[in-house]
Amino acid sequence: MIRQFIHNVFSDETARKALYDEQARVLPAQRVGTSEDIAESILYLLTNRYTTGSTLFPDGGYSLR
Repeated sequence: MIRQFIHNVFSDETARKALYDEQARVLPAQRVGTSEDIAESILYLLTNRYTTGSTLFPDGGYSLR
């Protein structure tokens, strides 16, 4: 996992809000991801029996830029 702009409980909202808002504007998803978004991706990889050797990019479209 590579850490991107993902909101989590350890984020200082006051210090990072401008950074998150700016990042959200350029993402196709138009929002910063959450820990739950990442957890859902991990859960998919752990539970889907037909998916093998795949790379997921749960980055809100950042990798498409």
